[in-house]
Amino acid sequence: MPTPLTQDCDLPGTRHTQAGGVETAYRWHAAERVVTGELRFGEAAEGLPGYVHGGALSAIADEAMGSACWSEGHCAPGAQVDVAFLRPVRAGDHGQVRAWLAATEGRKLRCQAEIRVGDDLVVRATGIFVSVPMTEPARFAAWPGLDRFAK
Repeated sequence: MPTPLTQDCDLPGTRHTQAGGVETAYRWHAAERVVTGELRFGEAAEGLPGYVHGGALSAIADEAMGSACWSEGHCAPGAQVDVAFLRPVRAGDHGQVRAWLAATEGRKLRCQAEIRVGDDLVVRATGIFVSVPMTEPARFAAWPGLDRFAK
């Protein structure tokens, strides 16, 4: 049975968003069972000049939803992520992401995420992740709660 993290803690981002010109800082909030993140979109995240590429926004939503799965006790790669872009985001903007596990159906995990810039909702995402056995724990050494996966 998966065990959620019971303490608030910082979560690692991945090289994919960092290398893509987005600064991220994720945090698990145990009482609310939600991942939040502070975001800064740099010029390297641009698609059209001056605007953040949708792929960068999609990667953030995917990463935050995956972090929510991890925080809830699942090692779970994404199977499907659907992203709605509600308004353009400018390079240089600061934003926030919020992600959570909405439902569990066996190994299938349904997640949701939102990205905001100021008070504006700019991205809404849903995802299906699949809980899999932990096979290489050493690769997750920096992740909180790794001991939950000990056999």
